[in-house]
Amino acid sequence: MANLCVSATLTRFDRDTADRVIANQLTGYRIYRDGQLIKEIPYSFVTYFTDTEFTKETDVEYCVTAVYGEEESEPVCATATITGITEKPENDGITVSPNPTNGLVRIEGVEVAKMQVYNALGQLVKFAQNSNEINLKGLPQGVYSLRITGVKGEITSRKIVVE
Repeated sequence: MANLCVSATLTRFDRDTADRVIANQLTGYRIYRDGQLIKEIPYSFVTYFTDTEFTKETDVEYCVTAVYGEEESEPVCATATITGITEKPENDGITVSPNPTNGLVRIEGVEVAKMQVYNALGQLVKFAQNSNEINLKGLPQGVYSLRITGVKGEITSRKIVVE
C-alpha cells in the first residue's frame, strides 16, 4: 500500500464568501477525484484527507469545495501525476503492528524510551514513555509519522495508518 497526501489551502476570501459564512456557517468540505466525490469531511479546525486509491503513471485531478449548509463553493482544483512510489525497506529489526490500526499498536525489536506520533501537518498528537505500546484509538483516519526513541538513544521513524 502507498499513500499520497493531498492538501489544499483556501486563501481567497471575498465579500460574497464572507456573506455566505455569516448567513450559512461552514459545515465541511467535499473532495473530488476526477470529478467523482470521494470524501465528505465535517468542518474542524484542522482538516486533512489522505488518498490511498490511485494508480501509478496517471494524472489525477483533485478538487476541494467548502460546504455551507446546503450550498457548495466553487471548487479549488489541482492535478497530480503519480510517477512512482519508493518505499525504503526497514532492515533494523523493529516492527510496528498492527499497521494499519484503529487502536493499540505494539513496537517490537527495541526497548522504547519514548514514542511520538505526528499528524500530516507535523503536529504532535500522541506521546508515550517507557512502553512498547501506544493507543491510537480516537485519532482521525489518516497517515501518521511514528518516531520511536530507544533507551540507548537510537531513533527510528515509521509511517502508520489509522483506519
